[in-house]
Amino acid sequence: KSNEKKYRIHMDSRLPISDFSNTTHIVALICIDDFTKTNGALVVVENSHKNNANPRNKKINHSQLKTAIAPKGSIIFTTGQTWHDIGHNLDGKRRWGIIAYYSRWWIKPTFDFVSNCSKKTFSMCNNIQKELLGFNSTPPSKWSIKKHKTLRPKTKIPKKYSDLNNYLYN
Repeated sequence: KSNEKKYRIHMDSRLPISDFSNTTHIVALICIDDFTKTNGALVVVENSHKNNANPRNKKINHSQLKTAIAPKGSIIFTTGQTWHDIGHNLDGKRRWGIIAYYSRWWIKPTFDFVSNCSKKTFSMCNNIQKELLGFNSTPPSKWSIKKHKTLRPKTKIPKKYSDLNNYLYN
């Protein structure tokens, strides 16, 4: 059908996992607005969280797609291995949400806050906030040097933004 949305089906975890007890990522989608079938709500591929496959380059049967309809204020939880995309906004109504990713403690964040941190943001953060953003958990640039030890003492987090590059890459 020419009017069917072409989906960019993907998953948020790094590995397809079929056993729920081995799930590495959970996603919480907080609905700021109503999520409806006509305003582009989340669509998931039915049972994809159990199939142990990556959705990349897979043909999706549109009958497998289920729309996550929820009123504003709701939270939609999915496992990171669930195949999904946003729906097509047919009515032009706003559909805002906040996406929060949770992963096991030993998984590095998807977004590199450390090397993408601006001087302004760096100067506004205290050491606890810098630790939460991962400033004390950066891999060394020379992988031959203790590549399995990426955690640095929080006392080593630089005080000045100008010292950040040297800290990150040495």
